[in-house]
Amino acid sequence: MAAFVIRAGGTALPAPVEINCSGELIWSANTGRTASGSMVGTVIAGKETFEVTWGVLTAEEVRRIEAAVTVDGGFFNLELNENGETTKINCYRGPIAKKVLGYIGDGVFYYRSVSVTFVEK
Repeated sequence: MAAFVIRAGGTALPAPVEINCSGELIWSANTGRTASGSMVGTVIAGKETFEVTWGVLTAEEVRRIEAAVTVDGGFFNLELNENGETTKINCYRGPIAKKVLGYIGDGVFYYRSVSVTFVEK
């Protein structure tokens, strides 16, 4: 997989193991189907969603992610870079899901994986 760089609110985050991207069209309020079944409406915007997953992380790395994506007002800037292509969005986050691994022989607490979804404002 390509090396990713990800920043949330200007804070560099650990490199994720997976990023799933999807684009969504936002339609006008009067969108719907006619009596003949044809779709009518107007596309008013396109928005991006990024599902980001990290592999094994220390508790300190998870705290850094949580602090960067938990902000007053809920919205923050997210920057993703893959091989020189940079995407910047203003977004909010969904729940942070964590799978616990526990303490390893080095006395450090680890998570098996952490994931969060970022949705463009």
